[in-house]
Amino acid sequence: ASQPLSHYLLARIYLTLEEHEAALECLKVLKMDFPHHALTKEMISSPFTAFKKKRGEARLGDKVIYDCQGFLGGKMVPSTCGRYQVAILGSGELLPDFEEGIKGLRPGHWSEFPVSFPKDYNEPSLAGREVRFQVMLRQAMVPVIIERIEDLAEAPKNIYWFSEAEVLRESNENLYYMVLKNTALRALSEDLADYLNLINFYLKLGFIERGLALINNLPENPIILGHVAHIFYINGLPQKALDILKSVQGVGDNIELIRAKSLFDLKKWDEAEKALNKIYDRNNVRLTELMAKLAIEKNLSVEEYLERFDAFLDVQIESMVKGEDYGKERTNDT
Repeated sequence: ASQPLSHYLLARIYLTLEEHEAALECLKVLKMDFPHHALTKEMISSPFTAFKKKRGEARLGDKVIYDCQGFLGGKMVPSTCGRYQVAILGSGELLPDFEEGIKGLRPGHWSEFPVSFPKDYNEPSLAGREVRFQVMLRQAMVPVIIERIEDLAEAPKNIYWFSEAEVLRESNENLYYMVLKNTALRALSEDLADYLNLINFYLKLGFIERGLALINNLPENPIILGHVAHIFYINGLPQKALDILKSVQGVGDNIELIRAKSLFDLKKWDEAEKALNKIYDRNNVRLTELMAKLAIEKNLSVEEYLERFDAFLDVQIESMVKGEDYGKERTNDT
């Protein structure tokens, strides 16, 4: 990325995920290549705040991770329930009564207290009401001020050990990532999906070498390697996807499709068509679409292109009549 906005946004993401060294590299680029840009000045004009785990009571300025659920008339209110929620005390993120109830709580402890919602609260069913909350503090973290960007590399490195990976996936994707990156090998033994998700996270964040390193710990299972190749493909790394599939042959249509699409993206048209011919099915939307695209890239005759396009159009219309969600399928696979 060569624009300041890209580096700025990446730095923000890295800081949120406690990838301080990666954030530092983005900030160095901003400072060196765009020293007078408003985004650069915004990022380096004030100290950075990192957070370090603590055992004591939660206080103003601390970052807290908590679970909560609220009750009205003895009945739980679903919209007040949350798992692995994150907030900074004193930042204005929380209602005053709620924040007051968390202050003084120690990690691993519960508290119960009333919270008054303002009359203009954006959820009418809670506006002006008093809700009784039960809150469990999972973790409190004390702020650490970092004055210079050069010192970001020395920022605290927290290790998160929450065990409810499935809940984290649904509740807090950032925290889910930070848990996984510290428990990668354990994730492999307990839930392969978590391990594959970590590879996907690494690639999306630009940590390609980390993603590749994790592959070495995977079993030599063609189906698993097919999933990994798909992850690399959807993250814009078709050559890496092909490298992963080198030892995988004759396993299934999905793997051959990944191979064909990777070859297509690498502009290896003849090899892509050869891979596609192994699994070609005129009733498959994805396959007929790719065949039509290959006709264009290979400069085939107009007649051949029209024949392929008609096949694609026919099966697409048929899938729409049957109510199949082709758009969703296409998004997931490409």
